[in-house]
Amino acid sequence: ESRTDVDSLTTGEPVKYDVTQASVSAAHTFNYIQVSATAARTELNYHNTPTSFQDFRDSTENAGTLRAEYELSPRIGLVGQMTLDRRKYDNDPGLSSNGRTYLVGVAINFTDLMKGQIAVGEFNRDYDFGDHVSGTAVDANLEWYITQLTTLSFNASRNGQDQGATTSAPYIESSFGAHVDHELLRNVILSAGIVKGKRDYEVIDRNDDYTSGQISAEYILNRRVALSAKYQHDSVDSSGANRYRNFDVNTFSLGLSLRL
Repeated sequence: ESRTDVDSLTTGEPVKYDVTQASVSAAHTFNYIQVSATAARTELNYHNTPTSFQDFRDSTENAGTLRAEYELSPRIGLVGQMTLDRRKYDNDPGLSSNGRTYLVGVAINFTDLMKGQIAVGEFNRDYDFGDHVSGTAVDANLEWYITQLTTLSFNASRNGQDQGATTSAPYIESSFGAHVDHELLRNVILSAGIVKGKRDYEVIDRNDDYTSGQISAEYILNRRVALSAKYQHDSVDSSGANRYRNFDVNTFSLGLSLRL
């Protein structure tokens, strides 16, 4: 578990955990309407550390999503989406919850210029310990092909989440970001991006503002081998009960990727 993770402990060694995921989906087109459905299951199993027990964080989430898109034209579509989920905490049942998210919006597919989706709606999450979180849901992503060599991406999201490491605390997370990729040469790709977000906690006195930015370069040696370099800066500014958990992280990495 990364030190920058919202749920990580502030003392002791980082917590190890296992993730098991499975999903199945199907889609069908009826003339101008495309319907798809997805069922997914995620299991988290946390390992105890020498100084703390983490079993209470073990959880299982079952989620189902139904989506329909109506094609107004080959480039514009209307989107409706509903997601229902059940999060179950094995050893902290009070934090278990039922969630519902409803979205409506527009799908864009200007193949040579822009593609993506902009959708807004509502989310609701009812916790077994009695709390309720609701608000405006946002799910937007857009890729703009400025030139044949440069792509600019935008994204924004807003939904309800929860934390279980030290307190049973639901929160609303909002984020937005931008990312640019530029093909400097046929085998040299430059990238840069930034994400800003906020977490507003409902039960405890805590608010987090965070920023993550990165720049990177990839040098493609051939079809199967590439070298990469990346610098990333993460910053978190917390207030309220978690005001001492403010930090900055600077990471520089070099990598070699093999593409089979």
